[in-house]
Amino acid sequence: MWLLRTILFVALLVFFIVVAVQNHDEQGVTVRLFAWTMLGVPLWMVMFGSILVGFVGGLLVAVVREFRLRMDHGRLKRERDELDREVSQLRAAPLQDFSPGGHREPGPPL
Repeated sequence: MWLLRTILFVALLVFFIVVAVQNHDEQGVTVRLFAWTMLGVPLWMVMFGSILVGFVGGLLVAVVREFRLRMDHGRLKRERDELDREVSQLRAAPLQDFSPGGHREPGPPL
């Protein structure tokens, strides 16, 4: 999987470099972002900025997801350890006869 992601990343990088080189001689575009207006911004810079914003947003989502997964993993590990201790205690406990008269009637063979 990491090989596929690396190949995809390199292909996208090459694509954006080619687009940036081809649009290098342009006059520029007008960018309106909320209350700001920027005139004459090169197109490659707008593309790079949008890629960077998308990358940072995706990275933040991935970090939050990773943090939650690690918290869940720790919680499940603690629960598993607690259940393992309980099973060990039950295995070490002596067997008791729980019949009302203290004896057990023989039943069909298992």
